[in-house]
Amino acid sequence: MNIQSTLNNYKTRHEYMTTEQQCALYLNNSRRLDPSAPSPTQAALPLCGLSEDLALDLGPVIVFPGLINSHTHLEFDAYPTIDGGPFRDYRAWARHVHHHYGELIEKIEAIPLAYRRQWGAFKNLLCGVTQIVDHCATPDAAAEHTPATLIDDFRFIHAEDSKWARLKLFCPSGDRPVVVHIGEGVTPEKEHQTDRFLAANIFRNPVIGVHGIAASDLSLTRLRALVWCPVSNLHLYNQTLKPEILNSDIPILFGTDSNLSAAGHLFDHLRTAHAKTGQGGANLLKSLTSTPSAVWRVNNIPALQDYVVARQHYTDPVKSFLALNPEDILIVIKAGKLLLLDECAFSLLKTDTRHPLTAAIQVGGRLKYVALKTPDLLTCLMDTEAGQRLKEMKLHAVSPESIPEAR
Repeated sequence: MNIQSTLNNYKTRHEYMTTEQQCALYLNNSRRLDPSAPSPTQAALPLCGLSEDLALDLGPVIVFPGLINSHTHLEFDAYPTIDGGPFRDYRAWARHVHHHYGELIEKIEAIPLAYRRQWGAFKNLLCGVTQIVDHCATPDAAAEHTPATLIDDFRFIHAEDSKWARLKLFCPSGDRPVVVHIGEGVTPEKEHQTDRFLAANIFRNPVIGVHGIAASDLSLTRLRALVWCPVSNLHLYNQTLKPEILNSDIPILFGTDSNLSAAGHLFDHLRTAHAKTGQGGANLLKSLTSTPSAVWRVNNIPALQDYVVARQHYTDPVKSFLALNPEDILIVIKAGKLLLLDECAFSLLKTDTRHPLTAAIQVGGRLKYVALKTPDLLTCLMDTEAGQRLKEMKLHAVSPESIPEAR
């Protein structure tokens, strides 16, 4: 069976993970992870120059839509994770960082902003993330440097207690959501601030809250959705959302925040969320696919223009998804563009196709070919203060000359 027809079969049944033991990209379609997902269209999946008839044994694989990270600070992923908590709220944490780490801040900020943002986006790409909500003040500038799509159809308010926050919320926004950090802390005052802020939303602008640890039940009912960043919450405040909130009717979106407050990669975060709150793999996948697709109105899932092929470690595809690491990602395609290809899949490229892969990276001992705006990004970062982040993820730059021609 050729690659196009097997992926089409996978897509037609809208099953987000599939299992097959011995045939590359031959998808058994035996398990459906997200039953709430809308049925996709019948249009052909984009193969982006991958051969339709070349059978290549990748071993057991799972396939899922490109993931959506609903809360990041791309430029802060170059920082190490700062200790010193737990803190009362985000302002106490910010004071701690600026008081004790001034020299570190100077070193990180000396790295070109474009490199820091590219690194944050590349870290997401290695985990199959194809769409990102970057909580930065200048999304247009960030978009120039990221391989992923930046979701930016929203109004931005930093926090419910920031200057002019309630006045900004008072301005009508139609159906365009307002994204704001709310209830980021563990004090009664944070709860009251959140209540007062959302009570000022007299035009009922759709609000997507981020964190919400201290938000009251009443405040939570006033949200369109809530972004959950469990590792950041636990690290800074030793608390995160309660299971009754995670299992309620409130749409939950998953976010990684930044390495400044949350160490590790996306799959580390998913495993922590599972261990600390008991959230199952299916719900976690939903918070990265169909739920954010609907909330951010990006329509990723029905069209399935973004998808990821990864190694399968267990017969149960849900368990296999939670066990993934960046080295297990074999293929990433976003909106008709090939962004990542494992060395074992390189011969899938058509011989007459000029591929967009510009850099070669060792990820946990496996060679990956990736599309980067700055092909020597990792080499540029290695000798800076951000170089340790690469070592933490077991990344090594490989000479661009090692990228083979399509064959």
